[in-house]
Amino acid sequence: MNCFQLVGSVLDELYDEIYSLHGDRTDQIIRDELINLSNNFGRLQFSNDIDYDNLATRFAYIYCYTTAHADIVYRLISGSMALTNLFNTQTVEVSCIGGGPGSDFLGILKFLALSSTDNIKRLRCFICDKEQAWRESWSDVDRKLSVPFSISTIFWELDVTETSKLPRQRQVFQADLFTMVYFLSELYYGREDARDFFEAMVQRAKPGALFLFIDNNSACFYDWLDNIAADGGLEVVEKREDYRFVVGWDEQAGDLERYNNKFQRNPKLKAHIAYRIYRKPEE
Repeated sequence: MNCFQLVGSVLDELYDEIYSLHGDRTDQIIRDELINLSNNFGRLQFSNDIDYDNLATRFAYIYCYTTAHADIVYRLISGSMALTNLFNTQTVEVSCIGGGPGSDFLGILKFLALSSTDNIKRLRCFICDKEQAWRESWSDVDRKLSVPFSISTIFWELDVTETSKLPRQRQVFQADLFTMVYFLSELYYGREDARDFFEAMVQRAKPGALFLFIDNNSACFYDWLDNIAADGGLEVVEKREDYRFVVGWDEQAGDLERYNNKFQRNPKLKAHIAYRIYRKPEE
């Protein structure tokens, strides 16, 4: 499985939508949004003004970041016995918290497509995000891939800062694996408003559930979650800071050459991250 190729098909659909609205202005609109998105990411410790309801913003994110982040997920699952063993069963349920951009979902699919794990028959994935528009990008991935297991993709509208809706999240909290990929950094400015959600996630997760956290290599992003995990009694299976990542040789950015040439900007291929793998102890 090649994420760049799959992402390319998603981008083609998005590009056509944007072009139907803006015609010949499409490329300039996307170029501007690529710059805006990069600038906004540089200010996440102070504010978050990113509007993913905007088609061009979603295009910019998927084009620049989704494949690299998916490859990180794939690589970390492949290198972790705890995560690898999780998928050595017939049915696996995953809740991708803030997973609208698709990185978590695609990284898991890549692992399953390329690994020797052949026991799995069904992957049920909750893509949890407050921006409903992401739904359109990933709802038909099962038709674009040939895999020997069924894929159920459920988009779950979720704003982690709206704690009044916590009682409705029962299914989301029953996952075998919770993923948080570059979500804490986007949430950083309003993280205390989301504390109740994360504490509930840890408390209501079933025994044995795993949690995969990946984000920028900055203590301000991972210390907060480390404290919640410790207070909730989660075990640290693996943790690392200052991890420098390069997208694997099997992913070729040239698969998006048609867009590389348009926007004079290449997709992200390197990352400097921190990650955590936690487990909820068995009772």
